[in-house]
Amino acid sequence: GMSQLGRASTMTSQSSILLSFSSNCLDAWLAARW
Repeated sequence: GMSQLGRASTMTSQSSILLSFSSNCLDAWLAARW
């Protein structure tokens, strides 16, 4: 899902980790809905 965007980003490590975590949660939420 969107987690690839977090890995591809060139932000700081902390922000990248936070974005990746949020993206994974969003992917899980979408998967649960569908």
